Amino acid sequence: MARRRFTKLLQKILLLGLDEATASAMAAALPADGYTVHVAPVENATEAQRVIEAFRPDVICAPPGSPEARDALRETGSKAPLIAISQKANPREWLAAVQGGAWDYFGGPFEARQVQWILRSATSGSGMPTVLSLTA
Repeated sequence: MARRRFTKLLQKILLLGLDEATASAMAAALPADGYTVHVAPVENATEAQRVIEAFRPDVICAPPGSPEARDALRETGSKAPLIAISQKANPREWLAAVQGGAWDYFGGPFEARQVQWILRSATSGSGMPTVLSLTA
């Protein structure tokens, strides 16, 4: 009987337009195995669009209410879920982010299990997002 080989696919995570502290905290919460992380500070939607087209991410993490990320997603036609990321959870930010088109929102402090769960949920297509860390 032939042995089956299972290959673990790398998830491509784009940290788009996040401040340095938030991007560093998110990157630190991701295990090295299983994720390719690209940090891209951008000034406008045109830069964001170029980064999305070049990196072709599975998930995009951007600040809540980021018009650059939202507009770039629309222009590129990318189907990558947009997750709004904030250094500190804020219920008002969550509402604005989700109403603005984000797939989900969560705020720091970032824990590895929490980050992995939300990324898996976003890429699995298995249902609706869940708000995390709204009690700060």
